Amino acid sequence: MNLLKDLFGIDSDIEESFKPDELSQKLDGASYKPLPITPETLQRLIPIRSFPSEEIQAYSWSRSAEVFCKGTVLFKRDQLARYLFYLVEGVVRIELDDHNSYEIPAHSDLTKFPICGGVTYTATCVAATKVQVLRISYKVLGWQGYNSALAPTSYIEIEEETIPQDTRSSQFYQVFYQDFRSENLRVKTIPHIVHKLKSLLSRDIGFKQAIQAMQVEPSIALKLVKLSNSGLYLPGPPINNCHNACYRLGLSATKNLVIDYCLDETFSMQDDFLKQMIIDEWVDSLYLSKICQVMADQISGINPKSAQLAGLIANIGKLPILAFAENFPHDFWSQGDIFNVMDALQARVGAYVLAHAGLPQELVEVPLNAENWDYNSGGGLTLSDVVILSKLHFLMGVKKMPKLPEIKSLPAFNKLKTGILSPQSSLHILNFANAKASSILKIFR
Repeated sequence: MNLLKDLFGIDSDIEESFKPDELSQKLDGASYKPLPITPETLQRLIPIRSFPSEEIQAYSWSRSAEVFCKGTVLFKRDQLARYLFYLVEGVVRIELDDHNSYEIPAHSDLTKFPICGGVTYTATCVAATKVQVLRISYKVLGWQGYNSALAPTSYIEIEEETIPQDTRSSQFYQVFYQDFRSENLRVKTIPHIVHKLKSLLSRDIGFKQAIQAMQVEPSIALKLVKLSNSGLYLPGPPINNCHNACYRLGLSATKNLVIDYCLDETFSMQDDFLKQMIIDEWVDSLYLSKICQVMADQISGINPKSAQLAGLIANIGKLPILAFAENFPHDFWSQGDIFNVMDALQARVGAYVLAHAGLPQELVEVPLNAENWDYNSGGGLTLSDVVILSKLHFLMGVKKMPKLPEIKSLPAFNKLKTGILSPQSSLHILNFANAKASSILKIFR
């Protein structure tokens, strides 16, 4: 039985443990207190200092060095390199072969580089004294900043002839599209949600409560998952839900990151139409996320927490469009222009935002497929399938909706086992999801 998964719903394989090749003696906890890893420490290390400052700041929260006693063999010559080791305190002995060796003391110029970096270690590293080291994933050397199959820029290529002429002819579309192609997009949070979230996180709340609070708003969830997928973290599969993101970052770090970073990225809308739009989009995203969570819980093969995040960010492409409208002269756009541009571009904008944030490909594809009723990935169920089924359930309850397809006609539905999704189970999903969303709205609305 996995305690983390049972208590918190956290996958046990998101981090790897490390055991030195040889550990000569037990550590004395009183005299081996780990040193904190600060942003200043990281900013002198090569190539770590080239990472975005927000990732360095996130990684340094509550981070400490690892302590090893004298005689410990950190790695051996010709061993495949899985980690980069940076010396923080003490002295290590580098054994080139059986006859040649040299020592590296802490705070020398050499310590800004990893010890024996390479595909394989070129020497054996032994702790000549008690040492403190920073251990980083080897993947930082080739880190590309995203986990999607396609580079973020590929999502800004749009066949404009597929966009209705009325939409393309508007000045708002033309200027926003140029902004989009220039990769000058902003994803913002809603002020009153951030204010209530800050107040909640300032209290002494537990892990479960903190996670539940931090996955109610798309841009905040995106920020946490983005930072948790930084190449600075140790080897493990990409994070695709807020639970595992918070665990990898640490509860203290997560609270501080939300308060420090997200407060600067808030909407400050004066236009009543835009204010209502952003609130409506948030409420819709919250309801859809809960439907996805409950839907995934009813069917097998999809993590409900990953499905919840997928539903929350399915329409995230609308946020940069509304943020752009906030600063675009209001005399040059109509309400119809906003709706038309969202209909035409929000899927591509959403995919770009998620890919640029380093989210796994399965999440990047969600905005592209959320209302593509004919989407068929082949094989088993995907997060996109769950979002499509959930979106159809969501739209069934929306008044004045155009005719929707029969659920049995969807390729996503035909992947389900017979009897899994019936009128009775659909009603249960909607009622349960509505109760979950309503309890959150009472706190944050």
